[in-house]
Amino acid sequence: MRDRDKKLLINKKQLLFLKLIGNGFKDKFILAVAKKSGFTYAHSSKLVKDFEEIGLIKTNVDGRKRYLKMTKKGKEIIKLFDEIAKACPHFRFYNE
Repeated sequence: MRDRDKKLLINKKQLLFLKLIGNGFKDKFILAVAKKSGFTYAHSSKLVKDFEEIGLIKTNVDGRKRYLKMTKKGKEIIKLFDEIAKACPHFRFYNE
């Protein structure tokens, strides 16, 4: 599936999950990020798959752990969300 064909609706907790991967959270494997963001492992795995399909993150398998890394595109998306939040304090995330 091409990037432009994939649609993703993101809510506040999913954005937190993405930000944890990109903003220096030291344990960047799925289970650790899942626990920190409040998601189950199963839901986190689905998010990882979705984020990876649209190019926001990349994964690397080392033994039984899948490590997560933010891509340049993912970092740009986080930066845009942060800019929106600063510019529009009344802005609310979906499902917030």
